[in-house]
Formats: sequence, structure tokens, C-alpha cells
Amino acid sequence: MAKSSFEAANFFNIVQKLYTFFASSTFRWAILLKYIDSYTLKPLSDTRWESRVDSLKALRFQIGPIYDALYSIYEDPEIDNMIRDEASGLLNNLKQFKFICSIVIWYKILSRINPISKLLQTVHFDISQAIDTLNNCKLFFENLRSDEAFESIILEATELASEVDVEANFEATTPRHRIRNKTRNVLYEGPDEPVQDLKQKYKIELFFHTVDQAINALKTRYNLLNTHSNYFSFLYNIFGLKDMRRNELLAYCKDLEVVLTKSSQWIGNDSYRTPN
Repeated sequence: MAKSSFEAANFFNIVQKLYTFFASSTFRWAILLKYIDSYTLKPLSDTRWESRVDSLKALRFQIGPIYDALYSIYEDPEIDNMIRDEASGLLNNLKQFKFICSIVIWYKILSRINPISKLLQTVHFDISQAIDTLNNCKLFFENLRSDEAFESIILEATELASEVDVEANFEATTPRHRIRNKTRNVLYEGPDEPVQDLKQKYKIELFFHTVDQAINALKTRYNLLNTHSNYFSFLYNIFGLKDMRRNELLAYCKDLEVVLTKSSQWIGNDSYRTPN
């Protein structure tokens, strides 16, 4: 899902570059630690959803201090010019409102997906609980896919953007780097049709597209688990089979026969007689 579009791939590429920039040098990492006081930058992993949540947590809640750390490197004349240029490029990324919106959107999405991913990766999990969790998450994303939810995200992003003195404007900019204003003044964009077009484009191509991907993935997993549960759930309590009504048990066994006969010589009536 995180690779579902160019926008998403570009966003996570920048997130990884931020981590690599600081982590590849003990000197730069020490500068970062001087500014942040809680969450720190983490590397991305293609196989672990949790790593993506962790990598975004620092940006979602510490974007101002991260900006300050980058700026301190950028303005230091004793640091190599190539490193300062790299810091400048990352500062430009942080000061794009579209990038800040993506931080809010992806953190919201991945924070909901990660618990389900962890649950389904456990060796033993309650299928009924997993089905309920998947369904609740699917409902969350279906509600999230709305103009009202998008506007709420824009408000969150606008507040976050104020920490680095960025206007709520979807136009790409090349900002002049300066010490950020620690007083948070929320800046809202004025009416501007081209900007509205960019906002609409972002809503459809990234926000709605990503949420649709999440909904479809959750539906697929929900249907698979639900089908599995319909046919196999009665076997999870072997000792309780003797207490089950005969006609109910026979119905379960015949349903199971439908699933298994394609790959075996399973016979529903025989399976019914076994536990009795």
C-alpha cells in the first residue's frame, strides 16, 4: 500500500533520506539528539509496518526540532558544503505543505494498520477477534474517505506546518531558510483557484487513492478470514464437539467437505462419525 503511487514512494524516500542523513554520521546524529527530546528518527523497512509508524512518529510530533537540527547544520560554515547542501534540500522538503499533509495522512493510516498487522503475524490468534478488528478498521477507513475527513486532516497539517512557518498552500515552493519562529501562528491559505486545483489533485491522487487501497486490502483479508472461520471454526474446540447437536455438527462437516474434496478424498458423513 505504501508503494501504491509515485507520491507515496517519493514521500517515504524523503523520510528515509532524513534518517540516513543523520544516522550516517555520529556528528550529525549528536546534533539531532541535542534538539529532540522524545521520538527520534527510525529507518524504514519494506517488511515491517511498525518501522514505518516509528519512522513517521518523530516527524509527526517533533518536526520543529528536526527542522532546527537541519538548520543548525545548514548554517554552520565549518561544515562541508556538500553536507550543507544536503541539509538545504531536506529543509526544502520539510517546508512543503504537501509533504506535511502526507506526514499526517500516513501516520493516521499506518497507526491503524500496524496493530492488525501485528495481530495477524502472531503464531496463535483468535480468528473471531481478528475478524472483528479487521471489520472495525475497514469501517474506520470507509468513514475516513470523505471530504470532511480530508478537511480535518488539512487542519491538522496546517497546525503542524505552523511549527516550521509553512503556509497551508499546496504549491511547491523554494523557501528561504531561516530560524523558525517558535511562536506557533497558524497560517491559512486565501482563495486561489489554481491552489484549489492542486489541493483537489492531492486529495484524489494521494488521499483517496491510498485510503481505497487500504479498504480493498482490508476487505480481502476480512473475506479470507471470514471464509476460513465459516468452515473451520467448529474444529477449534475439539472437546466441545461431543456436546454439539448432531444435525449442527453434520452441517459443519458437510460444509467442510465442500472445501476439502477438491484436494482430498474427504467425506463429510465419515468426518461426522469420527468424533462420535
